[in-house]
Amino acid sequence: MKRRVPALVGLTAVTAFGGSLLMAAPASATPKDCMVYLKAQGYIVGPKVTSICANTDLIRPKCETNLISIGVSHAHAHEACQHALWPPN
Repeated sequence: MKRRVPALVGLTAVTAFGGSLLMAAPASATPKDCMVYLKAQGYIVGPKVTSICANTDLIRPKCETNLISIGVSHAHAHEACQHALWPPN
């Protein structure tokens, strides 16, 4: 029984002082995240990229296709659209 008490006290302390750290906030993404990601990958973020990233009515495959059509790699388009479109659709 003595072994359980320290564990319970430790768990109580974690819950009281750090419990909120264990709970992640809901993920969210914005069109700006899409643009920042692409800029960080070395792409020029001009009107075309801005328009595609900002069009949150697009479904992910269409977002990716549009980015690929202007020269973004498949992998970067996929990641950028994940940044722009949350929750996933």
